[in-house]
Parts: sequence; C-alpha cells; structure tokens
Amino acid sequence: QNRGEYSKAFFMGLLLGNAGVGCPNPLFYWLLIYIAGAGSVEVGASLGLVHGVGRAIPLIFLSVLAVLGISATKGLTTKRESIESATGWMLIVIAAFLIINGLPEGHEWYEHTFVHQGWNELVELTPIPAEFEMPEHEHEEEKVFPEEVIPITLVVLIVIPIVWYLINKRRNPKVVQ
Repeated sequence: QNRGEYSKAFFMGLLLGNAGVGCPNPLFYWLLIYIAGAGSVEVGASLGLVHGVGRAIPLIFLSVLAVLGISATKGLTTKRESIESATGWMLIVIAAFLIINGLPEGHEWYEHTFVHQGWNELVELTPIPAEFEMPEHEHEEEKVFPEEVIPITLVVLIVIPIVWYLINKRRNPKVVQ
C-alpha cells in the first residue's frame, strides 16, 4: 500500500471524526437526559455505545473507501440536491410523528400500530437481558381525542407540506427546487 493512502485516511478521520464533537445533534441531549433519568449504568453505557457506533459507522465506511482508493464523496456531491430533498421530506415525516407522539392519545395509538408491535416482536427475538425488558402497560388517562383523530392528524401533518410545496412549485418553478 502507498503511504499516501494511509495519510489520506488519517486526515479524513482527523477532520471528519470530530464532526460531532462541537455540534452534536439535538437528540443527543435528549439521550443524555434519558440516561440520567434512567439511573442505570448498564442502560447509559449501552445507549451511549449504540449512539457512538451509529455516529462512527459512516465515517469508518468513508475512511475504508478512501484507503481502497474510492472517492465516495464525489457521488454524494453529484447527488446533493436529491439527497437534500430526500432529507427534507424525511424530516417532515419525522416531525409529524413527533407531534403525534406528543398528543395525549398519540403515544397510545402508536403503541397499537404494526410498527410498534413488529418492533416489540423483533426485540423479543434478540438475547436482550431481562433488565431491559419492560412489561406491557396500559394508559388509564381520560381520552381527550377520539382514536380516529390521531392517524388523520398524522396524514394531514404530512400532506399539508406536500400540497404547499406543489402549489409553490407551480407558482414559482425557479424558486422552489
């Protein structure tokens, strides 16, 4: 191997590896609050490990590609607009879900969806220690919204930005990308 390839990988890791040090994503602070509230070293260590691995894997992948002589960033820069667009639409869906989850019956509705039930079944197949398991619980608060309102609200929260985008795209095709 050429020594220059190793230096490229080193400097790439040096520059990109610190990407989260000065500016971690906002969910990291929520993770820290959750870990502090859990009061468990095992939970804190495991969540911190999973978060760290999740942040490191893309950087490790790019470094390995750089050592192999493959420029992955060239492909990213050529598809920048489509990546930004996909990221924006995903953020709309995530925001709608977070708003729904914050409604009084939103979390309970989510717990009964196939997504949550499927995730629970998948987790049950893994060898997770018993201290991480949580028994199924019921919500006993008085209903504020009818159950049918929650999925309708979720759809509306996703559809409104799509309609707004399409209307603005039709009015100003050069401004909206």
